[in-house]
Amino acid sequence: MAGAVKKEKNVTLHTIIGLCIMIFGGFIPPIYEMTEIGMQVIGIFLGTLYLWSTVEILWPSLASIFMLGISQYDTMGKVLAGFLGNATTVQLFFTMLFTASLLYYGITKYIVQFCLSLKLVNGKPWAITALLIFSAMFTGTFIGPFVSMFLFIPIMIDVYNQVGFKRDDNYVKVTLVLVLMASLMGTGIAPYRGSVLSALNFYNEMVSGENVIEGQFIVEQGPYFLYTFLLSSICLTVLLLFSKLFFKIDVTPLKNLSIEELNKDKLPPPSFRQKLLFFSLVIFILWMLLPSFLDFIPMFKFLGSISTGASGIIIVTLLILKDKDKKSIINFGEIISKKFSWPAYFLSATAIFYGGVLTNNKVGLKQTLEVVLGPILSDVPVIVFSILIIILMVILTNAANSLVMNMLLTPFILTYATTVGVSAVSLVVLITAVSNLTAALTPAASAYSAILFGTTEWIDAKSIYKYAVVFVLIETVLFITIGVPMLEIFF
Repeated sequence: MAGAVKKEKNVTLHTIIGLCIMIFGGFIPPIYEMTEIGMQVIGIFLGTLYLWSTVEILWPSLASIFMLGISQYDTMGKVLAGFLGNATTVQLFFTMLFTASLLYYGITKYIVQFCLSLKLVNGKPWAITALLIFSAMFTGTFIGPFVSMFLFIPIMIDVYNQVGFKRDDNYVKVTLVLVLMASLMGTGIAPYRGSVLSALNFYNEMVSGENVIEGQFIVEQGPYFLYTFLLSSICLTVLLLFSKLFFKIDVTPLKNLSIEELNKDKLPPPSFRQKLLFFSLVIFILWMLLPSFLDFIPMFKFLGSISTGASGIIIVTLLILKDKDKKSIINFGEIISKKFSWPAYFLSATAIFYGGVLTNNKVGLKQTLEVVLGPILSDVPVIVFSILIIILMVILTNAANSLVMNMLLTPFILTYATTVGVSAVSLVVLITAVSNLTAALTPAASAYSAILFGTTEWIDAKSIYKYAVVFVLIETVLFITIGVPMLEIFF
């Protein structure tokens, strides 16, 4: 009871502090090239970041938009039109709705069953382990990291129970942390969903539209996907090999485990609705990725030009199509009420909107960063800056929300790129990948790490810290030695 009261007091205190930053930040006299309007915008923005990190997501997102409408930045009508009328925000809504549909109708279970159907690994403990961990990454990539965590932690526990592993066994501790790392890689790979979509579009909004920044280009989803998929696969392979070679793990019990045992609870044959939804998922992923590489073909060039509406077109098609009972393939109302995450949607929508707001000339942030950081950054080589930004992002993303940290560092990256005359695209891709793949060291680092820290019946916090620190350090080295050079290939 005392702990609950203390937590409530802390929330109240953080709420007051956050609101004070939002309200009174605008009264601070402008510095450098900042304007009075800019100080109001920065105050609201920083207050929102603070509330996101300390209180919750939903109401601070909405409050920041309405406070922006009250400020001198623009009229309430124009602010709301820019917020809800943004094409990317509409795309985000339908993409999240489509993902929620896959969860609602159980498509994920069939995908996991398929991943665990390879019989070549029977009798090979580390091959079975690799199959399970990579399946978690694939599930996180194509369905979502929450699904990956909630499906594969029980799957791993089922394995432990079947073969006789105990809570204190190293295999249990290492593989549970590996599930977390694989899920984080899944969320970092997918440019068409969640925090990655929001982070990339936050940058894209900064350099395009009304606030075009000369010499800077938008991030395309196809190259981003291939880069992060390859980098994540390398990272996960290295983590598995390191675990096998350097951690003292007894895998003998796994030699008697067969894939048939993992799939003992067979699912019924997928229904027409489920088959159609899975087919729609394949179409959606191809639609998001192929136009980036095949835009020389007229059909793909056209599909690329309307890709913002891809998820919406698919949703409308699924609503039009009927099953044998004359019902729509998806139940819009049920999915919206039971599986759609409104807090995550408004967080992402707000982040995307502020991408354009912060670079508006009436704010002065872009000009201020150029004046302050330009002389400092002009002499820093790109490779040195890349290494520094990787290390900084690893630290920041484990202290607070990954998307928030992306939003904080993106303006600095853009300023550096403009100063030294290079494209910011590769650097933005780099910090987006790092911020998602390494958010494992604390419960505050990500919602997925919080889930693992809550699995106390099978792993303690000390073990999570021990193995997660090692894995994140390995990832950091790989980002620097492999990730940075690979950027030149894809961007």
